[in-house]
Amino acid sequence: MKIADYSIRHPAVVTMCLIVLLVFGIIAAANLKRNLITNMSLPTLMVVTQWPGVGPEDIETEITNPLEEALGTLEGLKQMSSESRNSVSVIMLELGYGETTGARIPDIREKIIRAMDNLPPELP
Repeated sequence: MKIADYSIRHPAVVTMCLIVLLVFGIIAAANLKRNLITNMSLPTLMVVTQWPGVGPEDIETEITNPLEEALGTLEGLKQMSSESRNSVSVIMLELGYGETTGARIPDIREKIIRAMDNLPPELP
């Protein structure tokens, strides 16, 4: 009970001690190293192609399949999935862990350009 009695008789001292502890706590929290939080990005790319006014079956046979064949030979490709909808083809490319998407974009662009010969000429 001596601590409680002292706190009641000297509130200014207790308040100053609490303020000092709060300031040191804020300084310590600001200087904490954040090594446990890793900077992680998923190496995933998406190729979206639009052809207005065309049904999903035609999109799949005319656009999605040729692009999948061309992109399937990409080095470091872990998984590829696609979806063909009305007027839109979406191909998701998941690269292996440790691959950087920025380094793979020129390779993907090159494969798409090569596949353009197999795509319909009326594609915008």
